[in-house]
Amino acid sequence: MLEEALRQREQLPPSGWSQEARAWAEGAGIVTGSPDGAKRYRAFATREETVQMLHAVFGQTP
Repeated sequence: MLEEALRQREQLPPSGWSQEARAWAEGAGIVTGSPDGAKRYRAFATREETVQMLHAVFGQTP
């Protein structure tokens, strides 16, 4: 039941209040999405995804 609720949540569109920050993060290559190009803004980030974003912010490659 919880897994299904989380799957449904990740399919929701992102909130409007974060539009400017999302555009900046995407433009800077910090948020690239999944291999299929989907950006699931309502999904939780894994440890691996978080580390990848931190590396992008600080100008290092994984």
